[in-house]
Amino acid sequence: APYPQITYLNHLNACSGDSVIIKDTVKISSGTYSNLWQFSNSDTSHTLKQTFKRLFQSVGTHAYQLTATSNHGCSVTATSTNVIVYPLPSVSFTNSFDCSLGVMNFTNTSVSNYSTLIISSSSWNLGQSPTNTSTLFTPSTTYSSSGNYTIKLISSSSFGCVDSISAPIIIHPTNTALFLKN
Repeated sequence: APYPQITYLNHLNACSGDSVIIKDTVKISSGTYSNLWQFSNSDTSHTLKQTFKRLFQSVGTHAYQLTATSNHGCSVTATSTNVIVYPLPSVSFTNSFDCSLGVMNFTNTSVSNYSTLIISSSSWNLGQSPTNTSTLFTPSTTYSSSGNYTIKLISSSSFGCVDSISAPIIIHPTNTALFLKN
């Protein structure tokens, strides 16, 4: 009786909240086969799809096993133990006003939350208009009038996990000295 062959088994890691994409190729010379997928979170599946998505609820390293069984009861098993669900970054920033230049300076202080990843990109809306944006890690801008502004920062890890924060800042009126000659 022919054994099924698992000729390809792979996956694409994911960010927290996203599904891992799993791909396989099972072949058999004659007859039919069934699949039993077992996941490290105790879930199982019998899908025959060669590409499918699987959501792991927790961040960290996961595993899965595929057992393909022919209609004659012959089985073969393959395992993958390095499925990684990466955490979303913790997004934060600081800001400080340079009184001498009248410039607000911002610094992306986000962290990736995974030891081998870094914050690889920043996307800022600095609050004055949809076009008042920056992709620098430490942008600066001037504000034409006092008031409350909402700053939005989107940070991405080097794997591509993305999160954002919006926070208000207050721009106070500038003081102007007026000297009169006696």
